[in-house]
Formats: sequence, C-alpha cells, structure tokens
Amino acid sequence: MTLRAALLLTLAIPAALSSPVALAGECPSDNTDCDGDGVENVLDNCIFLANTDQTDADVDGLGNRCDPDFNDDGVVNFADLGFLKDRFFTADPVADLSGDGSVDFDDLAILREFFFLPAGPPGRLSFVNPQGGAWNDSRNWLPRSLPAERVVAAIEDVAGVTIDVGPGVVANGFVPVATDNNTLRLVGGTLRAAVDASFFGNTVGNSAVVASDSNLDNVAATIDFEVLDGSVATVTQDLTVFGDAIIRGTSLPTGLLFDGQQVFQVELIRFASEGNPDAGDSQVRSINGGLLIEPAAGRLTITGDRGTIGTPTEQATIDGDIVATGGDSVLSVVGSSTTFQGVGVALGGATLRYTNLEPTGAAFRIDSGGEILVEGDFIMVAPGALEFFASGPTPDEFGRISLSGSLDLADGALQLALIGYEPAAGDSLELIRYGTLTSPAGKLFLQDIGPDLDWVLDYGPDALSLDVVAQ
Repeated sequence: MTLRAALLLTLAIPAALSSPVALAGECPSDNTDCDGDGVENVLDNCIFLANTDQTDADVDGLGNRCDPDFNDDGVVNFADLGFLKDRFFTADPVADLSGDGSVDFDDLAILREFFFLPAGPPGRLSFVNPQGGAWNDSRNWLPRSLPAERVVAAIEDVAGVTIDVGPGVVANGFVPVATDNNTLRLVGGTLRAAVDASFFGNTVGNSAVVASDSNLDNVAATIDFEVLDGSVATVTQDLTVFGDAIIRGTSLPTGLLFDGQQVFQVELIRFASEGNPDAGDSQVRSINGGLLIEPAAGRLTITGDRGTIGTPTEQATIDGDIVATGGDSVLSVVGSSTTFQGVGVALGGATLRYTNLEPTGAAFRIDSGGEILVEGDFIMVAPGALEFFASGPTPDEFGRISLSGSLDLADGALQLALIGYEPAAGDSLELIRYGTLTSPAGKLFLQDIGPDLDWVLDYGPDALSLDVVAQ
C-alpha cells in the first residue's frame, strides 16, 4: 500500500474524538480554562484542546494542536492533507501537530478531527471582514477560525460594517464591539451566548437587527436591539437589552416571541409603526410558560404608536414601574393575569391597556389626557393608589381609567392633582368607567378648591365621577 493510500484510508475511518467546537458545550460557564492546560481561555491559542506549550509554528495565532489548516484558506481539506503527506516522517515543525517531534499518524489523526472544518478556535477572535461581513466565513476572522460558545469574538477596527448571521448559522460567544456604527444582522440565524455574556460594547451607533425569523439564546445587548418589519425573533433562554428594544412593525406582524418561562430585562420598548395606519401587529409575547419582565433600571417605558406586551392565554409579570408615553398611542399589556409591583403611568396622551390587572401595592399615575384601559377586573391591593392629574374639565384634559370588569378599590387610595386648572361649579370629571363596582376607595386625597366650592364623589352604576358643586 502506498503512503497516499494509507493516508486516505486513515482519513476515511471515522474520528474517535468529538469535533473541537462540540467540546464547547462541555465547558461550564465559570471555567476559565476549558481544556485544563494551565492557560486562561482568553489567552489560549487552542481553547478546547490542551497544549500547555502553546506552540504556534506558523505564527498565525492558532496553536499547532488545533491548526491543520496549513494553507490558511479557512477550512481543513485535501490541500492540507497533501501538505501533511509531503512532510510525513519528517520533523517539519508546522506539520507536527501533536508536538512529539515527528510528522506521523498521530498528526493525521488530529487533521482528521478537523476535516472540512475550520481550524481552532482560539480563546479570542477578531473580526477583520475581508469577505464582506459574513459571520460564518472563517476568512473574516483573525486567526482564521469561527467563534464557539466560550470564545471571545471581538468586532474591532471595522467601523461601519454590517455583520450578517445567515440562515442556519449559530453565532456563538461574546461580541464586544470596539468601533462605531457596526450592525449585527440576524437573517434566520441563531445568536447564542455563554452565561453572563455581553454581546456589545458601549460605542456609538452600534445596533443588533433581526432581519428575518431568528433565534436568541441567552443574549445580552448593551446597545439597541431592533426587530425589522415582518420578522420574529424567538427567545429560547432569556434576553437582556440595555439599549432600546425596537419592534418595527410597519406593515407585517413583527416582534419577540419568548418560548418557555423566560426573563426579559429591558428599560424601553419602542413599537415603531412610523405612523402607518395599516401597520401589522407589533408584539412582545410568550408561549409555553409566561413572561417575566424585569426593567433594567426598575422602570419599563413603553412608547410608540401601538403595540402589545404579553399573550391573552399566558401570565405576564412586570417587576417594576411601567410607563406608557406617546400622544395618541395605544399600548397594551395582556395576559391571563397581569401582575406587577410598581408604578403604572400613562403620559402624554398615551393609552395603557391591561388585561385582568392585579397590582400589588402599586400606584397608577394617569397624566392629563392619558388613559389606562383594563379588559377585565381591576383590584387594588394596599398600599396601592390611583393618582389622577387634571389640567381642565374635558376628557382630553384629565387622566382616565376604563375597565370592562369589576372595580375594587377597598384597599387603595384615590388622589387628584390639579395642574393649571381652576374648577368651576358644574364641572364633572369622569375618572373611572367600570362594568360593576365591588368596593369604593378606602381613602380619598382631593385638592382643596376654596371656600365656595366642594368635590362630590359620585359612584354611579357604571362610572366614578368627581363633580364640582357650589357650597
């Protein structure tokens, strides 16, 4: 048998070892030395294969132990096999992958582990982009490899580039961004991070964009995260956005879908229909377990033209304050039950709509012209409060609540604050409309309007009004 035939026969035998990239899943998130060779992950030139000496004979940033891509074309193939064959039974330092001083069948076995795969990976990669922004092209990275789950994948020195994660591609690892105006665009791919990974740095103009249906797995983004019109990003393990979460549904159903019991940490959700009256449904919704929203700074702001958070058949929980802002906007929080502990605010003419609201110790502030809609019951639990602001006696000048079910304020307080408004006898402010009244407010805090006027609280069959009467 010739040497070439022996090499090809050995190559045809399935490798006994797992692909080095597959070993990423076997490395716990708190392990700073995945291969146990004494070299910290971020400094290791072969992060998943032990090589204590860190030998890198061709000085390309990849250790010999994980670098059978001898011609640096981004993939291990027959050209590399030919290179190894020509140096078989020599002491060539580049082809000696095992580090035993001889090029032999041990080195062929290493090459076989990588056949039709890129070399590496090292603990850190830098995106250099000679091939035009494709995440899954190893030629776009230095050293020439592809990111894996524990690999730091840094986007450096390529300001203004759009990095595409295409269909079927899994973008693993960290992505600290060191330059401005970069965009990571998901086009049917999957963005996956290790535990506590952050995908972006605090530079100017960077964003993550979902351009078609994609998956998100344990992602944290420190810049804006945008879902484009007609796209749905499925979150399979939590999502953290320290910038704005933008749902740009201008014509088609668009949004974030949380699959299972997931946590969404976010400070601002912007539903951007751009004023289009025919905009599609813009949603942040959940299936198979409900959604917990933890506002990143203790307050969730919802803004835009129209949009919905939650799913009618699932539980929605907001752990913090919630603020709706934007003139003539209708922003909804729906669920089989919607619970939160914090402050609910409708600002600037916005309508904040809830389903089956059960706030625990929460306060609701409804600004002049703002409205809170509840499709179901409204039950106030102490020490909760309803605080209405009024700048005049017409409906667009004071805050309002409308609910289809029963109103129970027994454990809460009702307050009214006047802003540049001088009441006159005969004024009537219909503050709350309801289906049925279970219990009136336990406490009232009404602003004094002088010796000649007084407030009269009128609990009617379907509405609560504050009337101004002469003394």
